[in-house]
Amino acid sequence: MYGKYNRTAPLPSSDCRSVGHSEPQGRGLRNIHSTFLVRAARALERRWLPATCLVCRSDATGTLDLCDSCVACFPRIEWASGADNTACLGCGAVSAARHLRCDGAGRPWCLACRQRAPLFRRTVAPWRYAYPIDGMIGALKQQRQRAIGRSLGLLLAEELRRVAATDALQPLLPDLVMAVPDHPARRAERQFSPAEDIASTVAGALAVEHASGAAIRVGDAGSLARRSRAERALAIRGAFRVDDSVFRRHVAVVDDVLTTGATSGELARECLDAGAASVELWVLARTALDA
Repeated sequence: MYGKYNRTAPLPSSDCRSVGHSEPQGRGLRNIHSTFLVRAARALERRWLPATCLVCRSDATGTLDLCDSCVACFPRIEWASGADNTACLGCGAVSAARHLRCDGAGRPWCLACRQRAPLFRRTVAPWRYAYPIDGMIGALKQQRQRAIGRSLGLLLAEELRRVAATDALQPLLPDLVMAVPDHPARRAERQFSPAEDIASTVAGALAVEHASGAAIRVGDAGSLARRSRAERALAIRGAFRVDDSVFRRHVAVVDDVLTTGATSGELARECLDAGAASVELWVLARTALDA
């Protein structure tokens, strides 16, 4: 099914400096013209052709490129509720309600976050990493279907508005948004950053500054998929550098999937070390892995 996502072939790169290469001037101009034509064609498509759902290919609703039925299938994680799929506000870990304790504002916290100060002042992970969002994220990252990043970013922005409206103690949005940066080699391979696409969409929808380039990745830990929580934390240590644009500002870190939180947590430490007033985490989905 996900191999049919075909509304966005990857855009040609018109800025070779971002991947550390140089191009002859003629080829660079051709890439610029090609990018312009692709974007113009997509703008005309959106204006004159009916939108198609990225999951089931039926007619989509609004500007999301998703139909209401598929959005309703997204496996929601509850926030500030007594359901058995409630997420901790600090780390996003999903637990049965009996394992969480709510503060005076009704916000749930797990035992670990109650025993130590969490790195994040708030973690927002609206969905579980399951059908259909797992396949959508896979298509975004592996097949470069960038329309999916836009659609999921807009949905995440809607969830963030809801969370900000219901959190009595932390109702305000942050000062700036930054994506968890890819290693330069990985970004050159993909020719784009999925997390940057999501962060850019969310920042635009919420009218919050997108601090692209404020954080860089200086270490390549390789794949963390089969590593334990402790192994991930050790492998990612010291992998990021953050500039002074975060000083005394409230920062939101954006990523696609939250597993153990080792990567986003290391970036949060760098932001706090650089003088950030606070850091919160926004992700699309939370996996079931908690080890």
